[in-house]
Amino acid sequence: MFRRMFCCLFLSLLVLLAFSAAAAESTPKTIGAQKGDAAGTGFSGTTARADASALPSLGERDASITDGVLDSALESVAPAKTSVVATPGSQLAMAAPSLRKDSVAYAVLPTYSAALNGVSTMVDLGLDGAGMKVAVLDTGVDATHPDLGAQLLDEQCFCSGSNEEGCCPNGGPTQSGRGAAKDDNGHGTNVAGIIVGRGNIAPRGGTPNAGLIAIKVADRNNRFCCSTDLVSALNWLLEHHPDVDVVNLSLGTDPLFGGDCDLKTPFTRELSVAVNALVAKGATVAVSAGNHGNSGAMSAPACLRNSLSVGATWAAHGGMATHLGCTESATAPRQAACFSNRSTTTDVYAAGAFVVSTGLGGGTSRFGGTSQAAPMVAACAVALKQAAPTTSVEQRMDAIRQSGATVRDDVSGRSYPFLDCMAAVKRLNPELVAARMGGERGPDPLLASAPAVDELLDAPGAGFDAGR
Repeated sequence: MFRRMFCCLFLSLLVLLAFSAAAAESTPKTIGAQKGDAAGTGFSGTTARADASALPSLGERDASITDGVLDSALESVAPAKTSVVATPGSQLAMAAPSLRKDSVAYAVLPTYSAALNGVSTMVDLGLDGAGMKVAVLDTGVDATHPDLGAQLLDEQCFCSGSNEEGCCPNGGPTQSGRGAAKDDNGHGTNVAGIIVGRGNIAPRGGTPNAGLIAIKVADRNNRFCCSTDLVSALNWLLEHHPDVDVVNLSLGTDPLFGGDCDLKTPFTRELSVAVNALVAKGATVAVSAGNHGNSGAMSAPACLRNSLSVGATWAAHGGMATHLGCTESATAPRQAACFSNRSTTTDVYAAGAFVVSTGLGGGTSRFGGTSQAAPMVAACAVALKQAAPTTSVEQRMDAIRQSGATVRDDVSGRSYPFLDCMAAVKRLNPELVAARMGGERGPDPLLASAPAVDELLDAPGAGFDAGR
């Protein structure tokens, strides 16, 4: 009997070893940091983050980054529990009956920023993202959030971290499947909600019925160690989701580049190859320009020729405001934010300061930066492909860049396109707009109740680098 028990245990051990080897072989491999590789961060600051008490405040750590050309700050987060709900007459609860025919009723309407970008009325055109796939490369996502869980199609992690163990939820550098993109910062959850949020708890996203692919590439400090993690994530997308329609990267490298950077370093070459491959498959790749306040350079991958690079404007009128290391004497809608990077090749600006969206623990969060401007553009790109599925990526990018509205950057003296998603849709499919809107385009009623930036800056739990 002992001999039979020993044989059974031995056979079980062999099966377990074989299964482990097969699993290791099937797990995508990521390349560690190499010479010439680049680290980077997500691009936004926050005034409040819901249910963040379980996370240590970034203000408790050294949140500044100094690297020669850099003068940036990561968000400083006060561990406060806050929520934003729609109240009668508020900018979240303003009804828009003339623009909501045949629409699904959402508990929380889009933010003022989404209305300013022309993204809030895509649902009213029937462009809710149904049948579309959008990938978000970020700190991950709160998969249990009532506004995000139903849309989540897949999860993956490539997060090597600054140590040998990695920063995926399993403690390693890679992870696949359910739970692989668990968000331990909140940045990615906020970004995802701007695109696909259902509007049950937080303001509705631009295309709430699009499928979401969440890929964790940044750690709990909203940092990624190496651009090879980004390349691995983009290549994984190409292999496992070649039909992805839009990719959003609200992040970038510490090094900045003027003009197109595709051939400037080994790591930008690798990023360029990966982005170009996705574009060739029909995906629009929206990337935040960065928050270093540089008037002549952007981070990678925003600086790549085929990326749709996005700068940020303020969303509302306000007095003096200090955010992400720079101070404005006053703010106004469509005013270029002083913290936003831009160069001669920046494609478009969008309102990104501030945006209320989904937060950790099923709540809401409020962030501001180019990280919030990029997903506005990503949501518009989803709607454009749904409106005109036979158009090319270049045609859809041109529609966004040529919508008519402009932003003036007084520092560089340059003017840039400002996102007007309704105008972009009308450019590609005027018949759809005419049929849904009766040929007339009125102002979004959400714009009638603009919040003051000062109100956002003074929100409970605000934590700013300037020490407000």
